[in-house]
Amino acid sequence: MEKGQKVWIWSQYYGIQETTIKSIGRKYIRVELDERIKYDINTSHQINSTGCGSYIIFNLEEYKKNVHYQKLRHKLRNYNWEKVDTNSLDKIKAILESRDK
Repeated sequence: MEKGQKVWIWSQYYGIQETTIKSIGRKYIRVELDERIKYDINTSHQINSTGCGSYIIFNLEEYKKNVHYQKLRHKLRNYNWEKVDTNSLDKIKAILESRDK
């Protein structure tokens, strides 16, 4: 992490926006997008009294990959497994067992 580095800010209101790091202090990071907002140097979350309003994303591709797999896990947890035929279930079981080894 360094001053001038390109980063992205996630916000529930605006989504993901590209910006750069303006300053790095002992405790806080500030970005060009809105230099009034402070981000915790350890967690990269916005410092405010209402929770996490936004946070810094340092690697956008890694972030997108993590979001993809998080959604996939959620879909698998909530899937109606009664619709899956027994052959497919056996294949899924074999895949899972090969991972456990």
